[in-house]
Amino acid sequence: MQEFINVMKKPGVKNCVRINSEIDIPEFLKYVIKIENDTLVLDCIEGEERVPIGSVIAYEKLDSGKMNVWNKANWKETTKEVDGVFYELPKVIKATPVLETLPIEIVNGLGKRLTVLQDGSFQIDTGWGLSTCAPGEGYFIIFGTKEDGSLDANFLKKETPSFKSYFVVDENGEIVETLEEYDSKNINKAIA
Repeated sequence: MQEFINVMKKPGVKNCVRINSEIDIPEFLKYVIKIENDTLVLDCIEGEERVPIGSVIAYEKLDSGKMNVWNKANWKETTKEVDGVFYELPKVIKATPVLETLPIEIVNGLGKRLTVLQDGSFQIDTGWGLSTCAPGEGYFIIFGTKEDGSLDANFLKKETPSFKSYFVVDENGEIVETLEEYDSKNINKAIA
């Protein structure tokens, strides 16, 4: 039986800022955040977003060089604010290697959102797009459950930079080793 392990991403500083007035808008965001009366007007890649002053705004630099901003409405659940700096809260999630066969929990949990491709790779309809991974190339990451009761899951591929930022943790959330270390010791056993 294929085992699930507990993993978490190494917490770090989130690109967020609380905006209470014009002075709080960093210079590099002034062209994508404006204040109109008591409202922040955000120029997001999805379009204009309007939120109350005092909101926490997340930002990232796109490949095009433009800054993308959005209201970080769930900041209380995902970050901790200390002296105006927002730190990610560690969240323990489940993971299992992508092998040639899948645990029944994943098959049942994803249902029609999971497809086995002709080359033996697996594909998940994540809701925002299709994600694909071949056996031995990554891990199924289970974030939780969606509103419809299906798994909120995706692949974490070994080739991505974020793979190196995940850790295997014990039942108390204490770091045991990096996922990369775990993988190098265990994946050959799992494939055999």
